[in-house]
Amino acid sequence: MSQEKLAIIECVPQNEDKKEGLVLYEFLHTTGIDFADYFEFTNCSDLLEFLASGEVEEYASVHLSGHGAASGDEACFKMPRGRIHPDEFPAECFLGKTVAVSACELGRKCFADPFLATTMAAAMIAPQREVPFIDAAVFFVNYYYHLYRQGVRPRTAFDRTREYLNGKALGGFQYFS
Repeated sequence: MSQEKLAIIECVPQNEDKKEGLVLYEFLHTTGIDFADYFEFTNCSDLLEFLASGEVEEYASVHLSGHGAASGDEACFKMPRGRIHPDEFPAECFLGKTVAVSACELGRKCFADPFLATTMAAAMIAPQREVPFIDAAVFFVNYYYHLYRQGVRPRTAFDRTREYLNGKALGGFQYFS
């Protein structure tokens, strides 16, 4: 597993103009970060099969771009065709990886705790509130700049991103480990 490889997994409707994962992928490649791969899924079953197959083993980081919903003690990752609750992800599919979940409201304990326990991700980053498309893109472009261009650890990249943006990116991004 390369310390630099990044899997960007887009899970928004194909007719949606704003594909944050694709914008991120294109931006990273434009700036010379060419070790990111882009995948797109609309069906829950296809995504879960992909994750269970071990296809993401070679990546140090995974970026899940989609929609989220949280209410009370329940939260789920929403896809064009279905939704995935945190304990429905394949067991240990993100073992030791840092996972950015760019989906509204999933940076809450009701999603993060069971997600980390099930997937065995080393860390998870996600917004705890609704986040506009542009704010998510700006946040993660800055995060990956710190992570890959400055060569710092994920927690440091997260902290520097929050400090740099100083509340200018909406969403209340959280780091869980």
